[in-house]
Amino acid sequence: MEQNKERRLNNLLGLFRLGQAYRTNEFRDKSNNLSRDLDILVSKGLLKKPSTGMYYKPRKEWFGEIPLDKNKLLSKFLKTGDFLLVDYNKYNTLGLGTTQLHNKLVVYNYKRHGAFTLDGVEYKFKRVSYLPKKVDQEFLLVDMMNNFKELGEDYDLVESSLKKNWNKFNSKKVIKLASKFGKVSTKKLFERMTSDHYVYA
Repeated sequence: MEQNKERRLNNLLGLFRLGQAYRTNEFRDKSNNLSRDLDILVSKGLLKKPSTGMYYKPRKEWFGEIPLDKNKLLSKFLKTGDFLLVDYNKYNTLGLGTTQLHNKLVVYNYKRHGAFTLDGVEYKFKRVSYLPKKVDQEFLLVDMMNNFKELGEDYDLVESSLKKNWNKFNSKKVIKLASKFGKVSTKKLFERMTSDHYVYA
């Protein structure tokens, strides 16, 4: 009986590839008591359970376990690759004088809204009607200004810095992104930037 149990668990574990997340229903025909068997593998440290109904086999190095790639985890959670993951700390790479450090990760997507903890990390999911193809400096700029009240930064300092560095950005792309993704205040800021640039250029 014990040998049959171990064989069943090993066979189930063998279906998991390193670095890949899975949902419970992907293995529904692999065990007569799937939830029990998966929980046993989790208790043994052979599988991780990042969220209800999700599992993965962790990579292990000499210094410990390597967390699952965030994009793979989010793709499985949302059941789609249509999302953008934004780390507020990336705003500091724009060179506009922002210095605050943040622990907020935002997931823009078409399906979910609210705060969810996955693999021990809290994500804020925001459902939107438009998603650009990638997170580049123009998108980060628009997103930063949309969320500026949350950042604890000096608005006048950042606006002044942006005016000096406006030529470093693709202004047409910024305006286009703001028209689809920006708040009213964000749109007005970039319209003002464009107008000031032509006046003082």
